[in-house]
Amino acid sequence: MSHKRSYLSYSSLKAFEKSPNHYIQYVTRETKAPSAAMVFGSAAHKWILERSSFDDKYFVAPKVDKRTENGKKLAKEIQDSGKEYISDDDFLRISKMASIINQNEWAKKLVYDMAEGYEVEIKGDINGYPFKGYADIVGPSYVADLKTSSDIDPKSFSRDAEKLGYHLQAAIYSTITQKEFYWIAIDSNEPHNCVVYWQKPEDYEASLAYLHHLIDKFKLWDGEFDASPYGSEIIELSLSPWSAIKKFSDSL
Repeated sequence: MSHKRSYLSYSSLKAFEKSPNHYIQYVTRETKAPSAAMVFGSAAHKWILERSSFDDKYFVAPKVDKRTENGKKLAKEIQDSGKEYISDDDFLRISKMASIINQNEWAKKLVYDMAEGYEVEIKGDINGYPFKGYADIVGPSYVADLKTSSDIDPKSFSRDAEKLGYHLQAAIYSTITQKEFYWIAIDSNEPHNCVVYWQKPEDYEASLAYLHHLIDKFKLWDGEFDASPYGSEIIELSLSPWSAIKKFSDSL
């Protein structure tokens, strides 16, 4: 049975890049309860980008202690509300993050002053295949993604961009919208540093070529589970140059 959907997204293509089986797992998995970090990140996005509807989704309250009568009562109130619980402490962190964005000249311009829409659905064809997705922020000449992370300094963010496929994301959204792409990165921990990153034209061209390569591979795939996604031969595993064993051996 083919598991290929009639459209691609940044997340599904990123899963396919790892292996076709990861794509199958992505499109067929059951919804799991979000982690605490995911709840915090989603709440930060909602408060920063769509503050007017924050209270519709989130219940802000002190830390719940179910050992006490008041704690049990509060826990039931939260459960009955059908909303996601956010502690007072986490909401204070989110409020500080929003305040820092307002103090960063370019972040403020991109997130608030020039923005025309938030969580905007983006659709279009790339290399003959339909794509769907949602852009955090859309302005007259740009699209932007809000990234909350525990480490957003240039070195760390650059590593994350490579590991998590941020450049692929930028290429997808820039190609569909024909607008420049920016990342607004803000530290989820004190001191809540905020940095605006953008994709250089040459990096866009390289990412676009790689994007077309992945789409071509996806088109050729039959949509079936592959028992040998990395080849049928035994693979030789070598020590990496930064391995402690390798370094010790080289020192002898």
